[in-house]
Amino acid sequence: MRVNHDFGVDRNLSTSNDRMNSLLDVPSSKGQLYFASIIAALLFLVFFATLPFSRHQSVIVTPFLPSVLSIMSVSELITAFLLFVQFVVSPRLPMLILAVTYLYSGMIIIPHLLAFPGVFSNGGLMDATSQTAIWLWVFWHSGFPLGLSLYGLSNHLGISPSFKRQNSALIAVVGMLLTLICVVGVSWLAFRGTHHLPTIVQSGDYHLLVTSGVGPVVFLINLFCVSVMLYRFKRVSIMHLGVTLASLASLLDVSLTLFTGGRYMVGWYVARYNSLLASLILLSVLLTAITQLYRKLAIQQWRITYLAYHDPLTGLANRRFFSETIAELYTAENEQFCCAILMLDLDGFKQVNDKFGHDTGDKLLKETAVRLNHSVREEDMVARLGGDEFILLVTSAKSVADVKVIAARIMDMLQRPILIGKNVIQVTASVGIALRPDDGKNYPDLLRNADEALYQAKERGKNRYAFYVPRKTV
Repeated sequence: MRVNHDFGVDRNLSTSNDRMNSLLDVPSSKGQLYFASIIAALLFLVFFATLPFSRHQSVIVTPFLPSVLSIMSVSELITAFLLFVQFVVSPRLPMLILAVTYLYSGMIIIPHLLAFPGVFSNGGLMDATSQTAIWLWVFWHSGFPLGLSLYGLSNHLGISPSFKRQNSALIAVVGMLLTLICVVGVSWLAFRGTHHLPTIVQSGDYHLLVTSGVGPVVFLINLFCVSVMLYRFKRVSIMHLGVTLASLASLLDVSLTLFTGGRYMVGWYVARYNSLLASLILLSVLLTAITQLYRKLAIQQWRITYLAYHDPLTGLANRRFFSETIAELYTAENEQFCCAILMLDLDGFKQVNDKFGHDTGDKLLKETAVRLNHSVREEDMVARLGGDEFILLVTSAKSVADVKVIAARIMDMLQRPILIGKNVIQVTASVGIALRPDDGKNYPDLLRNADEALYQAKERGKNRYAFYVPRKTV
């Protein structure tokens, strides 16, 4: 029953600065920046290592694309869901833009996969033309970085309208519906309106995608997105760090796709892995940030519990903790439970405060708490009631003789000199003892009788312990 003074609380965490209302506010650590730099370096390393072999024709693995795109769609839809939930909790514009962007990306993958030649049918499902899949790729790889760019600009410029929290769920639903309408619109254009659009692919060759200017525009949009993400990058949130990596992976995906110029080549396969990485990065970051927030929430909860049940100066249990512990022990099924209540205060504590100051007095109280803890066993409890008053619940004593031994040990330890700074201080203590069940079966009676015994010890000259003795009534 010994009280842990630290109670698992990380004292380096302040109670005010750690109140994160949004994942946008969770700062990235140096370790996370270092790890992100390694990921970025690996992306560039793979990109440049692939370039010499990117146009080599590879084996056509039909299940590859549906497997990768399915993982991407699910991960981005999960990411969008988490972002929308976070927006409902903390309605800020950058979070809404990011949620809509990932929802758009996760949804547009579905028609792109259905229309891709050779996956579900030779020409693609839903009467797809030879241009449908590539135009959906264009809408996907331009819409996604545009959304990230809007997020970055709103985040950098501090554009954050004061959405009311009670309306945030409705705003999130409207954002989802508008995104769905947008996806349906561009999908209809890709499936039914390709005759209004230029031809940008022929027999799986992307040469026209580059020469038509469509590909370079997509590349520039992605390049602009990365530039926005890197602007004012010295101190960023963990969320912004993840979005930056995702935008970089998207840029390298587009660059490698355009440079390769065809399907099922080495560069095309590697570019798909870049797309997969772009979709998984923010999900991983979100899960990491959520874990960090839950850890901080748990620490705050521990701190609240600690402050509610412990004395802030000595770390001992307070009156509330002591009372609730006694209440748990005093149950109807445990009427014969035996224990001793020892109530004590320091003799001459006021003089110590007056002579040496309150800082010295506080240090004396802390040392008293340590010595009291060392005077009893693990199953016993020491609490501070306030001022220089302490109370002990002794359950380890089996007899009055055992209680006397403990009381004598307390008296001996407390009267030993204490060196505080340059001052040697020596105090004594008066102790009042009440036994259960002889001196009361319920806690209020036992506490009252222990207090009376303490008063009797002081009447006899202090620096002693006294068992409760009822006063004779006249």
